[in-house]
Amino acid sequence: GVFAVSKDGKWVAYTSAEPDPDDEKAAKEKRDMRVLDDKPKNAVVYVIPAEADEKNERKPRAVTSPDRHVQQIAWSPDGANIAFVYWKTPVVNEWRTARLAETSVATSVVKEIGFGGGFAGAPKYSSDGRYLAFPQPNATPPNPGAERVALYDRQTGSTRTLEATPDEEPRIAGWMPGNRAIV
Repeated sequence: GVFAVSKDGKWVAYTSAEPDPDDEKAAKEKRDMRVLDDKPKNAVVYVIPAEADEKNERKPRAVTSPDRHVQQIAWSPDGANIAFVYWKTPVVNEWRTARLAETSVATSVVKEIGFGGGFAGAPKYSSDGRYLAFPQPNATPPNPGAERVALYDRQTGSTRTLEATPDEEPRIAGWMPGNRAIV
């Protein structure tokens, strides 16, 4: 799974497959052999508080549904949202259809943002939370897998694509101070 701690340190987000009640029953009945890619389980984003509640418990809560396979996650600076890269299932080559979305931690409402992600890395929020940078497939790639960095403006809802890197395989390390440049 994938793990990320909120900027304020109050929450941990992670991905995990939903447990299948049939699997537990099959294990008890000694019929727990597996066929690869049979009923693949999608990874869901869960959040869990860093501090225990008044009952000394930390209960995880899903903030995405199991109808998509989440692979990369990033917390917004204010801790209210999580951006994530997903595709339909964990089956081989599904990653080529990767999409980017954002979920509200409070309501679990998901907002679609666009194509992007794949194995190129997690999206990165600017420090003020206005922008979300992510790798996006090039519209007319000269080579398979060519990508560019895209900037999603969370205030306007618009996305613009930046100039290509020399190898067209960008990796986003983060934002420079002032949010004027991406490393």
